[in-house]
Amino acid sequence: MASLKIRKAETAVLDQDCSSDVVFILDSWMRSYRKSPDSNLPDDIFFTAYRTIAKILLSTSTVEIIHPDGEPNVFIGYIVYDKGAVHWVYI
Repeated sequence: MASLKIRKAETAVLDQDCSSDVVFILDSWMRSYRKSPDSNLPDDIFFTAYRTIAKILLSTSTVEIIHPDGEPNVFIGYIVYDKGAVHWVYI
């Protein structure tokens, strides 16, 4: 098995121009959170509202990605957190 590494995510969010890290993180975060019992809003409201919240959290939080050694663009998972709060974990 290959060893794993952790790297900081590129979290620049500039309206429509996001890094590839942010594109993957936003898509996977919204799709997985949508399956949560806490996401009881209609799709048109859910995706607009929570995508905005996630973008804010990505721009203000620490985001780290776990990946196979030598393959920084192959995501095993990621974590979005601040001191004292984990906002999202995806594996």
